[in-house]
Amino acid sequence: MKNKHAGFTLIELLITISIVAILAVNAIPAYSQYLQKARRADAHTALLSLQLAQEKFRVNCPSYATIIGSANNCTTSTVKSSSTSSEGYYGLAISNVTSTAYTLSAIAPTGSQQDKDTNCSTINGMTIDQENTKNPADCW
Repeated sequence: MKNKHAGFTLIELLITISIVAILAVNAIPAYSQYLQKARRADAHTALLSLQLAQEKFRVNCPSYATIIGSANNCTTSTVKSSSTSSEGYYGLAISNVTSTAYTLSAIAPTGSQQDKDTNCSTINGMTIDQENTKNPADCW
């Protein structure tokens, strides 16, 4: 009588675990980069919304707004908009404001996953201006 045991040997199990580990080592960083790129859309949406708010503000006021707030106010130069992106991956800022120009920036918080997006987490973050110039171009 032969005893036939069903199952895997220790060697087969170790080989399988090794293959899975090698695949995971390659897949996890690629997935993280994919998430970073996908989250850039949060910045795009927020910047374009703030750009629209700036243009609406300028129709009624003598210059573009310098402050993001809860209501439009020409006296305090405040535009009604959120100071963070809808998903919270980026903070928004207004700079270089004149009566004819502005720069809007989306900056990832220091230490966040988006801050590790080295292509797009420059000192100025992702920017757009009144002429629709978008920087860094690779991030758009």
